[in-house]
Amino acid sequence: MKTWKELIADAVEAKRGTARRLAEVKENRVRIMADVAIATAIADGASMRMYVDSWDCKLSAAVELTVADLKTDAALLATLERALAVAEATKSYDNVNEYQTERVYAFRLPNGGTLRVEANIKADGATCRKVQVGMTTSVTPTYELRCD
Repeated sequence: MKTWKELIADAVEAKRGTARRLAEVKENRVRIMADVAIATAIADGASMRMYVDSWDCKLSAAVELTVADLKTDAALLATLERALAVAEATKSYDNVNEYQTERVYAFRLPNGGTLRVEANIKADGATCRKVQVGMTTSVTPTYELRCD
């Protein structure tokens, strides 16, 4: 029969083994995510960042580009094509305010994480521009993205 010290030592060792296995899973996911993100972010001028949700160990990545036109920018279109090859498209939405004009394309990765392609639109774009469409009660301009 084991002493209480041996039982505690066994419990501690079991916990260490679980932590090692979790670390291995995270490391493998990081490698997979890096491969996916690097394969996606080949476009010139694109930047990439990766982040981990420490609660559920899901890894995510974001690719950011600055574009003049959402419909014809070759780097953006190539990046979206690569993203569709490795991930499932989930939604797109605009982040438009006084300081920022951005369209975000979101994808679900095979590992459960997300990939975001963030297209920052230049102010002098030919077909897409920020247009003030109203004011909030705090007298803050509101904007939306309009493409011709």
